[in-house]
Amino acid sequence: TLPGTLLSFPGEVPSGINPTNDVDVNGGYTAFRSRCINLSQKPGDPSAAGIYVNKAGGTVTIADTTMMLPGGEGRFADGFAGVATDDDGTVVFGASDDSSPSSDTTGIYTTRNGVLETVADTNTLIPGRTERFRSFGDAIAHPGNSQEAPMVAIDDNTIVFVANDRTGIYLSEPDGSLSKVVEKGDRLSGFGRHGNRSK
Repeated sequence: TLPGTLLSFPGEVPSGINPTNDVDVNGGYTAFRSRCINLSQKPGDPSAAGIYVNKAGGTVTIADTTMMLPGGEGRFADGFAGVATDDDGTVVFGASDDSSPSSDTTGIYTTRNGVLETVADTNTLIPGRTERFRSFGDAIAHPGNSQEAPMVAIDDNTIVFVANDRTGIYLSEPDGSLSKVVEKGDRLSGFGRHGNRSK
C-alpha cells in the first residue's frame, strides 16, 4: 500500500507540467505521478515524489525518491515524469537520478517482468551507434518548464520512447533488447529528407 498520504495529483502540480503525461489508464490499472508524505514525518520534512499504480482501489508504489535505481547505483531523484501502463499493470516511466545536476529525465524505467528495471538511460548505447543516449525529455511539450516529460508508451510489454531532444523513436522488446524505429534524417520510402515527395 501507499506509504503515506498523497499531497498532489496531476493537475495540482506546479503550472507548466502537462497532466496528460502524468496519468494513464489501461485494463483497470491507473498509473500516476504524485507526491506523498509519510504519516510519521514532521511538518517541514521533505515529501517523496514517485510513480504509483492503482487497481481496484488499492494503490502501490512503483518507484519513489526513497528507492535505489535498478542496479543499486544512486537513488531516484525528484524528476519523475511521463507514465504509461499496460493492461496487465506493467508501468513505464521517466525519472532522474540523484547524481543529475537538474531534474531532467536521465532514464526510462519499467516494472516489466515483475521487477523494476532500466529500459534505457544516459549510460545506454543508442542502437546501431557508438554514442549513448543523452536525453529523454520533451521540452516542446512543456515550454518554459525546466522539467521535461518523456514520451513513453507500452503495449503487450513492448515499450516505445522518444529520446535525444525528440530526434529519435526507439523500441524496447519484452526481452529488453533495443532497436531504432526512426531517427531524424532517415529517408522514408516515397518521401524526401524533410517529408517532401521524392521526384
